[in-house]
Formats: sequence, C-alpha cells, structure tokens
Amino acid sequence: MQTNYLKHFVDIADSGSISLAASKNFITSQGMSRSLSVLETELGCKLFDRTSNKIALNRYGAAILPLAKQMLELQDEMADRLSDIARQEAGASEEDVVAYLNNVAFDAAFFGPLASSFDESFGHARFYQCENAQVVENLIDDSSDDEEGIRLGLLCLFSPD
Repeated sequence: MQTNYLKHFVDIADSGSISLAASKNFITSQGMSRSLSVLETELGCKLFDRTSNKIALNRYGAAILPLAKQMLELQDEMADRLSDIARQEAGASEEDVVAYLNNVAFDAAFFGPLASSFDESFGHARFYQCENAQVVENLIDDSSDDEEGIRLGLLCLFSPD
C-alpha cells in the first residue's frame, strides 16, 4: 500500500470532496478518484458512500481514518529522524541559519540538483528569496543584529541552464 493513497484518502475525508482534495494535492480529480479506487481495492472495501454530488465516509472509512492519520504522522516522524541523522553525519550546524538568495539562485537551489545538498546541510534554515540588491542589504542589516547564528547570501549571476 502506498502512503500517498492514504494521504489522498485523508484529504478527501477532511475536505468532503474529491475535487478539493485533488486541488490540494495538485492532481486531477480523475487521478484522485483512481488513487482512492486503488486503496479501496487493496483494502477490500469501499470507504465512502457516494452520490452524484456528495461523498461521505461510511463505517469502514470512519474506522480507519484515525489509523491512516497516525500512519502519515509516523511517516513524517520517520523522515524527520532520518533527516536529523543525515544532518548530523554531514556536520551541519546546529546554529540558526538564515540564507538570502536572489531569484536565480533560489530557483537553482530548490528546483534543481542542489536541492538535496541544501536539505541535508541546512534542514532548519530559513530561506528568503530577494532581488540582487536586497541580498546585500539584508546581509548588512542582519550583521548589526545581536542574534547569534549563521547568515548566508547567495547571488547567482548566471543562468543555471
């Protein structure tokens, strides 16, 4: 059983709508219906009572909803633990990290191959997307703060493509 099917089930149950749950998960309503159908097939029972314009949990769905939520919470906890271990192995700083990135650097870091290295090294960092001049201004402004921590600025003056 794929946990994303459970997430879809929980989102449908919480929103009371396949289309709202699909929108929340950035998939089509048909994809959300298919995900629910696969889960129901795997479990061997229907989880919702459906009418032409309404969907509601039936007794099977109501019975497993708390368990599905618990499983998803455990999955998040597991990912957090592994992230902590990886960060410790990478020698990441336990100090607060604030990073200011210009638009190109932000896109390259979070939507490109650098994303995994950022996640490992700066899992608890706060990132701010800025224009070039704002990166420098923010770094100068932050240097006068009494707060301890690491301040980073990254300008990308080329296209990552």
